[in-house]
Amino acid sequence: MNKIEEMEKQLEALEPSREDFINMRIKHIPFAKLLFWLNFKSEKVEFVYASELGKFMKTSNAWASVRLNDLCKVGILRKKNIGNMVEFHFCLNGGKPLVEKYLEKAKRTLDLQ
Repeated sequence: MNKIEEMEKQLEALEPSREDFINMRIKHIPFAKLLFWLNFKSEKVEFVYASELGKFMKTSNAWASVRLNDLCKVGILRKKNIGNMVEFHFCLNGGKPLVEKYLEKAKRTLDLQ
């Protein structure tokens, strides 16, 4: 194994898992609001748009799109391009959205318990 391959393996080992990604960010109120909102939406619809999140969070669509894309990278959402729109679909585990798993942590951060 050459030095480049060895470094690539080391870099892959440093990438955070889904749990690490959520645990690093869940203590931040905007991220907890995002997860809480996604959980609420997952009970009503199959997908969301970045513009909906931007409107809820009172931020730009660009900010919302970056956050939703981050969740796609760790497998909580799935991105689907429909023409010039991007739908973010909820990934399911046993028929339940994966985002539901993090609801209690989000509630603790937002003092909703």
